[in-house]
Amino acid sequence: MSSVISRPLMCLIMLALTGVYGCSSSEELVSDPVTHKIISAPAMTPWRDPIGDMARFSPGASDYSQDTLILSPYRLEILKRLGSGISLDSNTLYAYRVRRQGKVVGTILIRSAPGEYGAIETVLAVSPERRIVGIHIQRNREPPPIIAALTDAQWLQSFQGKDAKSLFQPGKDLPEVPEAAQRSALAVATVVRSLLIEYDVVESYHP
Repeated sequence: MSSVISRPLMCLIMLALTGVYGCSSSEELVSDPVTHKIISAPAMTPWRDPIGDMARFSPGASDYSQDTLILSPYRLEILKRLGSGISLDSNTLYAYRVRRQGKVVGTILIRSAPGEYGAIETVLAVSPERRIVGIHIQRNREPPPIIAALTDAQWLQSFQGKDAKSLFQPGKDLPEVPEAAQRSALAVATVVRSLLIEYDVVESYHP
């Protein structure tokens, strides 16, 4: 866990200490609970429809809270599991704990995948057992043929039940998609796999 530092306060502290106003609007400042250092994190992709997604993935849930998970203590392990060619671009992971009658029944993770025409904002719902309940494309700029493939019921359902050890490879454990959508589909699958591995590593140390 970590503490999110008020941006105006932290920017003023940095200004007082260094004489430089060094806060970017695209970053957020958090406190690492292990080193107690202030680190920057990319601005989160917002969760745009909590009510709709809770109804979609956790029927009966009506409450949630946000945790900021610090990845830096587990960086080497995460990178090893991600494999060559995949980077860890942030030291933080935002996890939304979904509750039903006060009990956590799932977690929502959100990240933007680099689509052909812009960011593909992907919502990932994970069970307490760290398996995928489902995914949802909440915003995108892809043309209709590509988004039709990415929102196809068979494509979305193919993610269900997968865990951090799954391949997430179209044509293997995910359905093939039309050629025009292949790059965007791979980007979404890669983001989902990365999110799940990052989350699995951190949660394995904090069951």
